[in-house]
Amino acid sequence: MRIHYLAESVIISDDVDPVAVLRTATAMARRGHDVTVHAPRGRGSDDDVFRHYGIPPLIGLHRHPTEATYLHPESIANEGRIAAIGRRLRRLDRERRTTARAVRAAAPDLLYVRNVLAMPWIPARQPFVFEAHQPPPRRRAALDRAMLRRSGLRRVVAISGALADEYVRRFPWLEGRVVVAHDAADDPLPPGAAWRPRVRTPGEPLRVGYVGGLYPGRGGEELMAIARALPNVAFDLVGGTDADRARLRDGGVPPNVTFHGHVAPSALAARYERFDVLVAPYQRSVAVHGGVGDTSRWMSPMKLFEYLSWGRPLVFSDLPVLREVLRDGENALLVPPDDVAGWVAAIARLRDDVALADRLSARARTDFVSHHTWDRRVATVLDGLE
Repeated sequence: MRIHYLAESVIISDDVDPVAVLRTATAMARRGHDVTVHAPRGRGSDDDVFRHYGIPPLIGLHRHPTEATYLHPESIANEGRIAAIGRRLRRLDRERRTTARAVRAAAPDLLYVRNVLAMPWIPARQPFVFEAHQPPPRRRAALDRAMLRRSGLRRVVAISGALADEYVRRFPWLEGRVVVAHDAADDPLPPGAAWRPRVRTPGEPLRVGYVGGLYPGRGGEELMAIARALPNVAFDLVGGTDADRARLRDGGVPPNVTFHGHVAPSALAARYERFDVLVAPYQRSVAVHGGVGDTSRWMSPMKLFEYLSWGRPLVFSDLPVLREVLRDGENALLVPPDDVAGWVAAIARLRDDVALADRLSARARTDFVSHHTWDRRVATVLDGLE
């Protein structure tokens, strides 16, 4: 099939969403489909995109100028806020019409949609799949409702069972048309390579890794408290904006914590290889990129599947949506989000009980290979449509 993927993730950027977009599209291409991604243009050339995200050049790219480039502070100061917003909306309208023209000219067999705002300009009968990451906000409910009643809709892909249930509750006519497909990861091991549990060098401290954003709800403050209680354990935090790291430093950073900043997806393997334990202390309210919103009821964090792929012992927050993938004592240790003492105890337990750590690691790796690669996810998403 000729598949065109409509995304709203800026490519290249420091956000995690483009990773999911590009890896999903690449997995579709590996199945033999002709795939083109439409997305806002960020840094670098198209060749840079493949290098930065560590993916083979199997897909086409149609990157249009992003509206963010048109809201410079000087513009707002010189033209006034209303004029700047109006200019942004006109640019957005023009960009989406351009995308729609490109889609109509290509006449793809299937649209894969994550950019709802581009849909009004797409032909009504165009076959499409919509991927949902959270329920539609109130300000967009009418647009989503109209889109989900289009004759071209083939299915809705929800990233968690909880989100699938919410879509059916809000839009009852979708009963039987919503597919659950959690996020996924690429296998970091070369084809045919045998997985083995990581063995820590005698005398080295246990190294705990966290990879991802550090905005509110991700547990950065809790990690500082956990690290203070485990002074002989090394904590490596990969990711976060300058502002987020500054916020954590204002509260005091223990000497056993190292910030590594943003690392390109293509360079993450070198970080993961050093970690003995992987953690994600999500709180009961979890913001999305930019520190807004709350996805704690619906989320399917990509780091969860990257963690599973490496076959390391995991410590995660015990949130209902994460129990769709994680089982306490089987493939991870689950701890209440705000129980710092419980987090300290879980990490110390993995440090001192090698047999437990190896058993959790092996099951995490098995679950990943069986259920959570991008190729398996795309097989679920496209089942019956190819």
